[in-house]
Amino acid sequence: MQKKIVKNGKTAVLIAKTQGTGWYSNHGIDALLFDPVVVDMVQRTVDAGKILEYVNSAYTDLKMDNCPNLEIKWILDNSIFKIETRDNAEILILIEDEKWIVA
Repeated sequence: MQKKIVKNGKTAVLIAKTQGTGWYSNHGIDALLFDPVVVDMVQRTVDAGKILEYVNSAYTDLKMDNCPNLEIKWILDNSIFKIETRDNAEILILIEDEKWIVA
């Protein structure tokens, strides 16, 4: 089970909100989306260098050279979503916001 922070029925999801290195999109590691330590650091506005230091020590299969400007999106727990990159920034898209067509 994925470690995550849930408050009032909503889950914290981390995305890169500005242009530059993607958070999830460049690495594809699901745990990066929900990491409770990083969520806490972002909420406390911890320096990006400290976040980078933590991530590189916590994820042995990952070596980031810089940390993007992170944003927390709160979505209903167990929502289905995807992360896309537009204009070099990540966006979170909920399944109910997408139009699906059946042939």
